[in-house]
Amino acid sequence: MTLSGLLPLFCVLGYSEYSFRKAREAEVRQLALRNANLAVSEIQRIFEGVQNLLIAVSEVDGVRNFDKNECARYLIRLQPNVPLLAGMMVADTQGHYRCGFNGPDFNLNIGDRSYFQRALDSRRPIVGGYIIDRGMNRPMLPIAMAMRDPKGVATGILVAGLDLDKFGQLIASRSLPEGGSLAVADHNGIVIAREPAGRFVGTRIMDDYLRLLTAPGPGTEDITSQDGTRRVVGYVPIPKDYSGLYVSVGLSQEASYEAVWRTSRVSLALALSSAFLALLATWFTANRAFGRPLKTMMTTIQRWRAGEVDVRTGFSSDTGELGALGGDLDRMMDELQLHQQDRDLLMNELSHRVKNTLATVMALAATSIGRVPEAEKALGEFNGRIQALGKAHDILTQDRWESAEIGELIRTVTAPVGGQETRFIISGPELRIGPRQALAVTMVMHELWTNAAKYGALSVADGSVRIAWRLDESTPDLLHLSWREENGPIVSTPTQTGFGTRLILRGFKRDMEVSLDYLASGVVCKIDIPLAPPPA
Repeated sequence: MTLSGLLPLFCVLGYSEYSFRKAREAEVRQLALRNANLAVSEIQRIFEGVQNLLIAVSEVDGVRNFDKNECARYLIRLQPNVPLLAGMMVADTQGHYRCGFNGPDFNLNIGDRSYFQRALDSRRPIVGGYIIDRGMNRPMLPIAMAMRDPKGVATGILVAGLDLDKFGQLIASRSLPEGGSLAVADHNGIVIAREPAGRFVGTRIMDDYLRLLTAPGPGTEDITSQDGTRRVVGYVPIPKDYSGLYVSVGLSQEASYEAVWRTSRVSLALALSSAFLALLATWFTANRAFGRPLKTMMTTIQRWRAGEVDVRTGFSSDTGELGALGGDLDRMMDELQLHQQDRDLLMNELSHRVKNTLATVMALAATSIGRVPEAEKALGEFNGRIQALGKAHDILTQDRWESAEIGELIRTVTAPVGGQETRFIISGPELRIGPRQALAVTMVMHELWTNAAKYGALSVADGSVRIAWRLDESTPDLLHLSWREENGPIVSTPTQTGFGTRLILRGFKRDMEVSLDYLASGVVCKIDIPLAPPPA
């Protein structure tokens, strides 16, 4: 009878063990996928930095006009400030080298490279595949962009080669869990970075896992890595337009499930102890000794799943075997919270590196533009754009680069204007937008603010600007944002457009639609921003 009475207890122990294992498996998979998405974000920001550099370089007259001496001097001066680039070159539409890091008279043709025609056909920078550079005989990843005349006809191509050795060193500097791995591959499945065991760079991903490159979306899978380690891998496939890379982060099953296996041993010891005690005690005693702790642990697990991560069982080994089990559960949750803190630390470090990069760009502009009055003016405008971008980064970092509140963003950009309360009339509901849209809105608002201060409503004492936003009534995922200048000087359509206007109208087409009207009563800018659907 006593052994029969223990049957429910063993069932509860088995269910608890099963639930705990399943919960841990889900947590490991979520952790692997979060780390993969974080790595994608870091790599994407590196690529966006290179792409923005290509856009900036393409605006240099010596580069656009194929003035090989002036172009070569400019790119050679630029080289020490872009350590992640192994090379940069300008080629004509036939692929012939015109200038680059190798000087003005280097003989090279890239017309047969697969990325060359893709770049000529594309309206934005593209990411190529792993190549061995013919000039320097070293592995690199090309990022290319076509230069176009005012009619949109391609006049040449600008190519930046990502130094895979230095890129690999940057990947190696990431903090990975014990037994963890990080792999980055191009659209052909060629590994361009791998940590640990960088010897796999330049090799193809194993055939069994090539399908992950074109998977419908991010996911996780149990695999055996090239180094023979069994891992839970979180992967992010290559975008449909081949604009990015395949990234995977693997967590060692042995290290990740160590706490589960340890708990299993404790559970087995507890079960055997329970059987022994059952021979010496009644069902009532057994129920009091085990029922309450088990209910507490199960309730704690359920509350963890509901998001109450600060809940603990409060047990310790001093209260017996079940207390040891509860203590193991508590320590496991402590470890998960430490992982979250590590992630926040990494986010802050990334923000610090971005600010250092922006400071480097400002220093590069100062050394490249010159000191004549016209250059000083251009440098001031350029630095203002960089500072506006830095403010947006600060706001996004506060929310872990998940979103930004649009009202806070606009008030931060317009804050430098004196008498903000009367010069700006800002209205709209509280809404959050994604990081890409936040950066785009910041840059456009800064350019509109600058132009208004020079020529528009903010250039006179009584002028003001009305900024408003609202959701589209028929399409809730579409945000309408308007900038309307009032009580300023009479406005006429300019005969020429400067860089700031081109940046407003064409710089962020991927993220939003912008229209600019020069009404006599004041400039009106309308912006349509598609909002990403909320996370499930």
